[in-house]
Formats: sequence, C-alpha cells, structure tokens
Amino acid sequence: MRWFAFGIMFTLMSIYLAEGNSYGQSKIMDLAQSPNLLGICIYSFMCHHSLPSLVTPINKKKNIYLLFFVNFFIILSFYLTLAFLSTFTFKTIQPLITLNFEPIDDGNQPPITNIAFFKYYLSLFPVFSISASFPIIAITLRNNLRNLITCGTGRKFNFWFMEKMFYPLLAIIPPIIVVYATNNITLLVGFTGSYAGTFIQYVIPICLVVCARRTIQAFLIKFKAHSIEHISVSEEQLVQCFQSPFRHILWGIVILIWSGVSIIFVTVRHII
Repeated sequence: MRWFAFGIMFTLMSIYLAEGNSYGQSKIMDLAQSPNLLGICIYSFMCHHSLPSLVTPINKKKNIYLLFFVNFFIILSFYLTLAFLSTFTFKTIQPLITLNFEPIDDGNQPPITNIAFFKYYLSLFPVFSISASFPIIAITLRNNLRNLITCGTGRKFNFWFMEKMFYPLLAIIPPIIVVYATNNITLLVGFTGSYAGTFIQYVIPICLVVCARRTIQAFLIKFKAHSIEHISVSEEQLVQCFQSPFRHILWGIVILIWSGVSIIFVTVRHII
C-alpha cells in the first residue's frame, strides 16, 4: 500500500508539473522552521523496531554496512523526491502531504486529479498505515509496560484485570486522549519526534551500547583469563569482526550533545 501511494503521488505530481501547473511558493530557506525540521527528521527515520528483522536473518554480516547504506539512501531518495515535487506543485503544503490530494478544492489551485479513487485513496492512506501499525506498537508497549512494572522479572499477575485490562488500557488510553486533544499534526509530530524521538533514537541506544560494550569487555577478559582452547576464534579476531566504526566514546558524547541541542531548539521554538 505504501509503494502504491508513493507511485500515485509521484505520477500525479509529475504529470501536473509537465502540463505547466506549478503553484509552489515555498521559500528557499526558512531558519525559523529548523526546530520542526529536527523533530520531523527524527520522527521520519525512527526505525529501530524494524532493524532487528533486517539484521537477524543475515548469517554473513560482512556487507551489512553496505546494506544499510543502500537501505537508508533509498529512503532518503524517496523523501527528497516527494519533497521537491510537492514544493513545486502545491501552493500550500498540508502537514500531511496526502491531504493535498483530498477531494475538497479550497480554490487556491485546480485539483491535481479528478479521479475519485486516487483522491480518496491518498486521503485515507494515513488511516490505513496507522491502523496497520497501531495494534503492533500497542502490543509492544503493553509488554514493555508489564516488564517495567514487574521490574523485568517476567512475572505475570494471575488475576484477569491486570493482564487483560490494565496493561492494554495503559497502552491505548494516552494516544486516544491525544487524538481528541489536538488535530495539529505539525505540533504533534514536533513533540513526539523531538522529545520522545530524541530519547528513543539517541539517549536510550547510547545507554544500551555503553552497557553492551562493558559486557563484551568483561567477556573478553574472562575469555583471555581462562584460555578456552576449543574456541578457534581469538579475542582479537572476535573484536575486529564486530567492531563498530563509531566505537570511540567521543561518538556517544557527540550524540548526547546533539540530543540536548535538539531539545533546546524545539523547546525555545514552542515557547516563542
């Protein structure tokens, strides 16, 4: 459905521009929108829940860096293509780009297409996408909340209310409240992308990486101390095989500084 939506948007905008219909009035640069840009970029590339499914099935991870480079390059290409086409096509760009294809014509410019199917499909595409991902994310959040409340022991409560009502409601009530509280997509993405996204994408992974590296170091010390002979791979080969190009602690410090700068920018923007 995503590929179909992208294909429809690219095709319609390309035909629209080829016919000489260009209504874009966007500025070359607007520094006042930098805080929103940070939040949207974080939000757009927040894909940690999908990375394990890409990495785990790969037995030989020799070319894994090339795989991820190609993967993110394709993603970036789609974003840039969509951004440039929409910038030159539409006079006013909606917070969700698919809303520019909705059936209602506000009079600013002629509709991009008169085919009702395309209009309604693109208008409803966010609904399809969110409806497909929300149950999965809610189940993940429910399980994480259970582990958090039970202190990671994996202990389950025996009574029905906690397992069937409390954890699921704790996961789905906050987003329902947000839905009825605001319909400002730009503000919502700015908050979720900038604050929650910063911690999910930057702060928490750095903490996990630091703990994981300490565990690996402890393993290597133990490995060297016991001189396990039946393992053919030396500790040097083991380290070189899985070393990260960002293994220096300076990278972690830079990411934390960047996280702080992003939060400060967005907070100042919201206050202003």
